[in-house]
Amino acid sequence: MMKQLIYRKDNISVAFKNSNGIKGCNLFIWYGYSEKETIQTDFIFDASLIKSDMKADLDEFDHHCFDIGDNEDIVDSMVVIGDMIYAKAMSHILLDEIIIEDIYGDTVVIRADSKIIQKKYLFNSFDKDFFFVCNDENRHCLFGLPFKEYTITCPHNITIDEMYRIIAKKHSPEWYYISDTDAASSVSLTYFKEESSPKIITIRCIEQQAHQINNKSLSDKCQRLHGHTYQCCVSVNNSSMSIVTQDYVIALGERIRNHLRNALNSNTLITTTENIAKYICSSLEKDYKIVLIELWETPNIKTRIYI
Repeated sequence: MMKQLIYRKDNISVAFKNSNGIKGCNLFIWYGYSEKETIQTDFIFDASLIKSDMKADLDEFDHHCFDIGDNEDIVDSMVVIGDMIYAKAMSHILLDEIIIEDIYGDTVVIRADSKIIQKKYLFNSFDKDFFFVCNDENRHCLFGLPFKEYTITCPHNITIDEMYRIIAKKHSPEWYYISDTDAASSVSLTYFKEESSPKIITIRCIEQQAHQINNKSLSDKCQRLHGHTYQCCVSVNNSSMSIVTQDYVIALGERIRNHLRNALNSNTLITTTENIAKYICSSLEKDYKIVLIELWETPNIKTRIYI
């Protein structure tokens, strides 16, 4: 079953205190929602419609200090603050989920019945036992060194000690996925627990394109010729659990890029974010088992399709 959400993004500046003192950070908040009755139509309602409600909600949290008790780091504070924002929003808007994100790419997804935390780690390839949390103050030690970026997805926050135990296969949460990303080629491989073959293959493409939308239901400025830097991220299920070859990655990457370009260059009504994402999904699903598609039109607007 396909579920498509469209997101609106805003940000807040917060401080949080725990037993180690007071720290501060910028957090980015995504409100994710779907229009159940019109999900199959050509157009989903404009993401800007939620902007005023979102501003009113986040004003209550922006430029405030929060006590997170015995919790340890930024991700813990994101969970605490995110729960409060979610409760505030759901008191007057029916959202599917909210996503809280820090500048390092750590994310907390909050839904009515679950939480999913993605935490980023950096791995020093010169020392196989040396990890940094991306938001760790010591990450400058990796400047100038080759490293990979690891993302661990789990129902709860993973500490650096737990990360060491997972890598050493001495401790495993009930379930987790761990991805390693080669930033140069924008390819990420995701493994489920200790499996040796990747379960999910993710490729990110970037396209710079001009477009315009001729539809009266959208704001006037979108009807003028303008442009965006589109970022498209596609994850496919490696159901055969086979070794991922360079030829496979190149072929999949080219397919994604070509479908993205075709959609952006089309004279039809494929030009809005949600319709471009659906077009790419329908074009790829004949040959690949799609897990997730994300498409950014601007830093503040994206659409996401779950399969």
